[in-house]
Amino acid sequence: MPVAHEAIIENMRDGVIVLDTQNRIVDLNLAAQQIIGRSASQAIGQPAAQMLAAWHDLVERYRGVTEANTEIELNTPQAQIFYDLRSHPCMIGTIVSWGE
Repeated sequence: MPVAHEAIIENMRDGVIVLDTQNRIVDLNLAAQQIIGRSASQAIGQPAAQMLAAWHDLVERYRGVTEANTEIELNTPQAQIFYDLRSHPCMIGTIVSWGE
């Protein structure tokens, strides 16, 4: 499994965040780290709402939603970016992914 994780998830251009049932981050790939501006060591174990505080409205809109497939807009100091957001339930919580 670690080889597949490294080869597939870590090298994806889409951001992937895995949340537990308490909405804490248990894993995130490099693309997600770059999007949220936090390293894995800073984000893992932290509440998703805290790590995504810059997008509070977005977090509140999808709080408690386990399945979604929609377009979202993230505003950063550098740009306004549109992503396709996908959220899927899994055995440990929720997998959230997004890509341009």
